[in-house]
This record gives sequence, C-alpha cells and structure tokens, in this order.
Amino acid sequence: MYSTYSATLLSEFAKALVSLVMLLSTVGISEVEINWLYMRRYAVPGAVAVADFVNNNLVFLIQERLDPATFQLVGQMKIVFTGRLLFRFVLHRKLTKVQYLAIWQLACGTAVSQIRSSNSERASAAETSAYFGFLLCMFSCLLSALGGIYTEKLLKDKLEDIPRRRTRGE
Repeated sequence: MYSTYSATLLSEFAKALVSLVMLLSTVGISEVEINWLYMRRYAVPGAVAVADFVNNNLVFLIQERLDPATFQLVGQMKIVFTGRLLFRFVLHRKLTKVQYLAIWQLACGTAVSQIRSSNSERASAAETSAYFGFLLCMFSCLLSALGGIYTEKLLKDKLEDIPRRRTRGE
C-alpha cells in the first residue's frame, strides 16, 4: 500500500543521508565537530528544511482538494510571493514598473479564477474543501518562495557550494 506521507518522509530522510555523506566525503569524519554553542547558526537552514518538508506534504493535501487546472493556476502565486514580497524585502532589490505590472496581472488573474459562478448562499462540502485547498496552496506558495529566496540569498552573499553552507548553518 502506497502512503504519500511515508513516501515524503522517506524522501526527506534520503536527502539528509545524502547531505551527510557529502559532508563526510568533503571534510572527513575527524574534522566534523559539533559545538552546541553555535547550534543557533543552524536555525535558519533547519527552518528552511522543515518548510520544504511541510511544502512537500502540502502538495498531496492540495491535490486531494483542488482540480489540476486550479492547482496549476494558483501555484503561479509563487511568482507573486517571490517577486513582490520576498525579492523586495529580503534581497532589497527594486522591481521595474513592468515587473510590478506583470505581478499585479498574475495576482488578479489568480483571484478572478477563484470566483464561483453559482449564487447559492450556502457553500457545499466540495466548495469548502476547495476553499481550504486554495488556502493551503497559497501557504505552499509562500513556503516555496521563502526557500527559493533563501537559496538565492546564499548564492549572492558568498560564492561557495550550497550543500556545504547548509550543513555549516550559514
């Protein structure tokens, strides 16, 4: 029997194992030391890894509640979160007027796609489930954008390989 949650959990354990093997192959086991005073340096990469794990599981929940077309359309909100919120505030870069216009159009198009044509006053269980799926998808987009911006910030700050930097907690 296939369990989506077990598959994601095993995938995350495999990533951790590969990262550990890569670390030990580059520095050797005798050079790896754990200084508990500096464990706070691992908080941000650890939070990104947890966000990635949550995001991977959210995809399964979202796909149970949304049809594929809506999932793809709402998934484009990653661009809105990345471009407007995080690109500007985390990387401190200005967007051009054309980029702002494109992000605005994408956000409006996604919002319009969620307008229902029925005028019923009570929401059915399927509509409630779809609404919850939409909210989960928005949260997933935010988590995905956070991970992407953090990775780009790592690449822009220093020219070093990402796996080694993540294992060191920078």
